[in-house]
Amino acid sequence: MNKKIRIAFITNGIYPFIIGGMQKHSYYLIKQFLLKKVDLTLFHYVYNNDVSHQNIKKILFDELNVPVGSNLKIFTYNFHSIDYNFFGHYILKCYNFSKMVHQDLVKEKPFDFIYAKGFSSWYSLTHKNNLPPIGVQFHGLEMFQSSFTLNDRLVNTYLRIPTKINLKKADFIFSYGGKVKKILTDLKIPDSKIEIQYGGIESSNIIHENDISVNSSKKRFLFIGRNTRRKGYYELKKAIIKLSFNQKLEFGFIGPIEEKDKINKDWVKYYGEVKDEIDYYNIIDKYDVLIVPSISEGLPTVILECMARGLAIIATDVGAITDVVSSKNGIIIPPNNVDSIKVAIEEIINLGQKELLLKKKNSLYHVSNNFCWLDLSNKLIQFIKKVIK
Repeated sequence: MNKKIRIAFITNGIYPFIIGGMQKHSYYLIKQFLLKKVDLTLFHYVYNNDVSHQNIKKILFDELNVPVGSNLKIFTYNFHSIDYNFFGHYILKCYNFSKMVHQDLVKEKPFDFIYAKGFSSWYSLTHKNNLPPIGVQFHGLEMFQSSFTLNDRLVNTYLRIPTKINLKKADFIFSYGGKVKKILTDLKIPDSKIEIQYGGIESSNIIHENDISVNSSKKRFLFIGRNTRRKGYYELKKAIIKLSFNQKLEFGFIGPIEEKDKINKDWVKYYGEVKDEIDYYNIIDKYDVLIVPSISEGLPTVILECMARGLAIIATDVGAITDVVSSKNGIIIPPNNVDSIKVAIEEIINLGQKELLLKKKNSLYHVSNNFCWLDLSNKLIQFIKKVIK
């Protein structure tokens, strides 16, 4: 009988407690590890110090629907261990979190492999001793991408130094492809250390092509995210305002958009933050096109989620987005360009039903054939097995 692989999985929070692409990536990858009988120990932080850590563990066990016979152990930590904020406080908190994890990590039975998100293994990378190989994933490496405000430039410059330290000391780096991998290459990270690891979709969330349709009376557009500069919300807002109001279209927004930044039109609807997965996909299913106007990105999970429901995609050419979006299933536009967003929306509006339906079906085909968690996790486990031999 084959011995179970022992993996330590360290992540900066986890879905459903924290909504984000990295946190969802962790959640679904962990589900796959458990289904494949990996002996898993999860280390993650929580933001709300008032939440019972024991209750978090119980909720997570229920959410993951942990299979019978699985060996899952969970460690949780309070992230806000510093009582006051100053420039660079986030980095210090990350380092403190990694140190707390390391102290528990070395007490546990020996692991075969450590999979770490962001700075979560920082202390372990600099105090390795007898630790097993450590694979690090920074997802979009946004600190090395474009920024358009003085504050963002300062923050990104500050983040680059510790990021380089972690990348250089890691045994392996899990990365998206496209421009994200190019960042690593430009940093002189050898190809032998880089393993392409995309996010994915569970097969249960992929609809059948017969369920895809196009509304004959209007085109329906969706944005999912926060109203932050990096996500391109303000450029999208300006583009929408410039559209002709007599066109038959609808816009929907999922995410915590502040009231002052909302568009006050009867054909624009804001759903707020949606944590329940069923409600989330029910909303997505009402729309035809996802708009991702980000200025910097890795590979947004929302793109894969919407492609799995048969949505066409308008997205900027940043990160690894062109690995999943092309003229076959959407429109690629330059970042930070209001007119390009407006023109792309109008192009979709003027598409015939058959043309739009083809783009929507191509989205579904592409994600079904290339981004299922079952296949992605099998590939990852084979890589880890090869490494630990």
